[in-house]
Amino acid sequence: MKIAYLITAYNNFLHLERLINALNDRTNPVFYVHIDKKSKMPDIFNNLKNVIFIKRRRIWWGGWSHLASIIDLIREASRNNYEYYILLRNCYEITCLF
Repeated sequence: MKIAYLITAYNNFLHLERLINALNDRTNPVFYVHIDKKSKMPDIFNNLKNVIFIKRRRIWWGGWSHLASIIDLIREASRNNYEYYILLRNCYEITCLF
């Protein structure tokens, strides 16, 4: 089963790292991550081969820019043939797209 996790984040990167480690199982999922351009880019993910950072945008939560970052994640991940696309917003809420 091919799974793509689409994640938007802007802070609390330790939690993001824990989330990715918890979801990183034998199904070998791929994590597409958008980090708010206003945030410093974390370096804690350098050793993970299945984490892909997409082009960054400045995000205003609840505004069009947040939706645009989600669309960017979907576009980037849809270039590959995954069975499931799972959207994680701000590392807490879970939505499954399929």
